[in-house]
Amino acid sequence: MPQTEEEHLWSSRARRTNGSDEDDEDPTTVDECALAYVVFLTLYTYVVLVKMYPTPRWEEVYVTAFLLTVGIEKVREILASEPVTLSMKLGHWFGRLWNICDAIFIVTYLLAQPLRFQPSTFRWGRSIICCNNMYWHIRLFEIFSVEKYLGPMVTMVGKMLVKMLHFIILLVIILFSFGVLRQSIRFPNSEPSWYLLRHVFYQPYFMLYGEVYAPEIEPEQCGDGPGLEACEFWITVVAMAGYLLVANILMLNLMIAVFNNIFAGVNAVAHEVWMFQRYRLVMEYELRPVCPPPFIVFSHLYMLLKLCLNQCRRDSASYDRGLKLFLDEEALENVHDFEEECLEEYFRQKEHESQHKTERLVQQTWERQELAYQRLEDVLLRERVQVEATRLVDYRLKRLEEMFGGVERLARHTHLMLRQHTGLGGSEMEGLDRLRQVSSGSDDYQPPGRCRWRLHSR
Repeated sequence: MPQTEEEHLWSSRARRTNGSDEDDEDPTTVDECALAYVVFLTLYTYVVLVKMYPTPRWEEVYVTAFLLTVGIEKVREILASEPVTLSMKLGHWFGRLWNICDAIFIVTYLLAQPLRFQPSTFRWGRSIICCNNMYWHIRLFEIFSVEKYLGPMVTMVGKMLVKMLHFIILLVIILFSFGVLRQSIRFPNSEPSWYLLRHVFYQPYFMLYGEVYAPEIEPEQCGDGPGLEACEFWITVVAMAGYLLVANILMLNLMIAVFNNIFAGVNAVAHEVWMFQRYRLVMEYELRPVCPPPFIVFSHLYMLLKLCLNQCRRDSASYDRGLKLFLDEEALENVHDFEEECLEEYFRQKEHESQHKTERLVQQTWERQELAYQRLEDVLLRERVQVEATRLVDYRLKRLEEMFGGVERLARHTHLMLRQHTGLGGSEMEGLDRLRQVSSGSDDYQPPGRCRWRLHSR
């Protein structure tokens, strides 16, 4: 992945802070470690699944070398950590749960190797090696924790395990109370033995998973021997019903509700969880040598040889490549300079964004003005169209008035001609005048009585 300018500046200043820019090795990549770990798990699984001979085969030798070199690397991490005293180094290293588990299972595997060579303890040694195999498979969660989608799920599993411990305490109390009642009623004549505790927990525990032991719910007699008295079976039945009701329904559903709450909380900040896990991975692998186990021993030899040469040359320069927890005055000054440069760059970027923002605002304002001008032109165009339509209507009204005037003049002329040539009386002329008034739309015209009645009746 190409580095940005700020990442390149940080890496260069980190190299100067660590004391040297020469002979720096690149940190081990996650892909190399994951591939080496998958090969280790494959061979380890093969070793525990097949017959284990007194003389180890090359697969078992590889697994042993892998875990031995991992243990050496853990010791080197403790000694190379930033705290000064050994107690502080151990406290800092053991502050992480995975480191504690790694130390326990590496030590137990190495202790199991001498046992598997002895015929009398071979079975114990092989059993310990098989138990270690289960843990190193679970250790894959650490690799998956940096994946974008699986990482938050691993975090959810860890939180759920912590919450489940509280429910286990409550569940053990309920289980123990029912187990003691059931064992004491069914086997009243038991002799003192540590196996009694196993019997108290054994069947009530598997009842949580649906195994109710139906033939033993109502036993005919108490105990295993002949000649025993009848059991008060109804007490165990009632107690079993209450136990299953509380344990299977109440406690388990309450635990599921808590798990749902944890899932919702982690899922809401899944991206932030993934980013923090990536940061932790960078901090972890920055301190590691190049080669993955078991080839990491060559890096250890190289580092040891370089340390011896520095001691012979009386060179006190620090060759620690990792990110430091504690800085001296010079390194702290370099960090402050880097922070000031980053702050100046941040302000320059903000100023540049502000200028671009002003330009964008001006551009947006100009575009809005153009849009408003176009809308105004559309309004003016509509107004001109309406004015033209109004003028056309006025022109047509004037033409109609002129036509009515011509018709009126023609009617008068016709009236005069009829009057001259036909000799009509005054009443007939009056009727023609009224007809003319009606045709001209006069509002002052009132018909005679009979005509008015007829009009009203209509």
